[in-house]
Amino acid sequence: MSSAETGGTVLRVSESADWARVNETLAGFEDAIIREVWVESGRSLTLGDRVVERGFWRAVVLVQLQSASIRAARLRFEGFRRCP
Repeated sequence: MSSAETGGTVLRVSESADWARVNETLAGFEDAIIREVWVESGRSLTLGDRVVERGFWRAVVLVQLQSASIRAARLRFEGFRRCP
């Protein structure tokens, strides 16, 4: 998803060192609240009631901030597995 679609900046985090940039951009999440959390499993039902597994898990967290410059942030976490 491009920043034009979301109306903001996309920061990709592939290493723990990249998280410092996210934390700095969002002012350390000062006065932030979590508005929504959802998990997508990659599973879906076909019209014939068969479960189709696409093999991904994704979690999305919507955070509302009190900052005048950044009102909200959507954090998307990918590439993890469900605990057994």
